[in-house]
Amino acid sequence: MFLRRFFSKKIKIPAYNVRQRQTYQPLEKGFMEPKDYSRISTDFMNRIFFSLKEMLEANPTAKLQWIDKGLKLEDTNFLLEVTKDPKNQEIHLMVGDSVTHSYSFDKNNERWISNRDGHLIDELISREISQKFKGYLNL
Repeated sequence: MFLRRFFSKKIKIPAYNVRQRQTYQPLEKGFMEPKDYSRISTDFMNRIFFSLKEMLEANPTAKLQWIDKGLKLEDTNFLLEVTKDPKNQEIHLMVGDSVTHSYSFDKNNERWISNRDGHLIDELISREISQKFKGYLNL
């Protein structure tokens, strides 16, 4: 209370278990070597697959499978697809019938960042999965 009066600012202390939403500036399009893109995107897809596979042990009705260019997670009234786009060096995420989100790899932060508004792909996947399924998704 004293700090609030003294500095005339509201101080917001987040809960320790709430993950803060991180955003970055949308990236300027820069291409990397095709073999680097292939290695980085494949590592990311494998990380998603094994994280989802562990979490889905508690959710027997869901189906996780590799598709032509990526992963597909299906359950009643839920669909999540993560695909690679080697031509544009992006990863696409589609949840349900919504718009497809495109993500480019940021070499400085080593994260996949949205081309539209700068949000992180792993945060969106975690948020969507946690609303539908039991368990914790460790990306």
